[in-house]
Amino acid sequence: MQLSAKARLISIIVAVVFMFGALAGTGTYLIINHINKSNATTETTLSISGNLYNTDGSLNASAVSQFVDKLDFILDGAEYKSPTIADNAGVTATNSFIFNMGYYVDPQGTMHTNKPITWQAVYARNGYLTIWMIKNYTTSDYNDKGYDVTPGSPFTDTTEYTKGPYESRHNYSQSVLRDVTNRIYDLIVLDDKLDKFDTIIVTPTQANMGTNWQTTQDNAGWSVMNGLGSNTGTTNPHSLSYSSCMSDKFWIPSYYEAFGKDTGTSNYTFNGGLWGLTDTDVKFSTVRLDTNTTTTDGSDSGAGDSRYCWLRSSSL
Repeated sequence: MQLSAKARLISIIVAVVFMFGALAGTGTYLIINHINKSNATTETTLSISGNLYNTDGSLNASAVSQFVDKLDFILDGAEYKSPTIADNAGVTATNSFIFNMGYYVDPQGTMHTNKPITWQAVYARNGYLTIWMIKNYTTSDYNDKGYDVTPGSPFTDTTEYTKGPYESRHNYSQSVLRDVTNRIYDLIVLDDKLDKFDTIIVTPTQANMGTNWQTTQDNAGWSVMNGLGSNTGTTNPHSLSYSSCMSDKFWIPSYYEAFGKDTGTSNYTFNGGLWGLTDTDVKFSTVRLDTNTTTTDGSDSGAGDSRYCWLRSSSL
């Protein structure tokens, strides 16, 4: 389809770095979100009406126009955190800018238009908007070779993951979690399900624009792998080879971004992290997008636990 001059701005304003604060799992070694979410729900009041995409995969001109009008201030390149984004966009009911964009795509590649994906605008810098998913997309282990991963996302072994290429103590750059996250992006863009989607989304490398704010991030608490581009840890298993994830289109947020920026190995104080999130922001619906159910199996059976979400940062 041809975009109007107004709608073309989406490729600039929504040149987003995607965040999945949304993959739950049952692994115990690497850090997961701190809050038990069994009775929590996130703010879901939409800041614009409608999904940015129509159910046929075309862009929704009306919703896109609203989106662009409310967020064009980020083009000045300054740093804006979650509550400031909402305030500048004129969101008065909540302190969060919430919107729907796209739909759940299952491992077989079928798009389910009755399951819209809801996002929150959490950070802006260099003229790029960072958003993260506020509902569990599916479940995934971090890196346990004995875990039964979701078939097709990205692996097709329906028994167990014993044939996997990673050791259980590998870091995020060598993890099932990262592979599953990348596979979800591939499923969404496969066969051009959503018009222009691949051009709207940019990588962290593009968003950094010569700076290293996402490549390396300060240690906070016991988390030593906050950066997407490099590993600052020196203690096993963090000394294992770390491959840059700066070219990934979908990725998992860090402790530093979503929880706390304060340094020090004994500091676990929630202060909103780099994005300035509130207590409401870090809560989310425990109902999984793929199954419309809440999973509470804390065992290693492969069912996962959708009351928690993964962060990519490791914990000693």
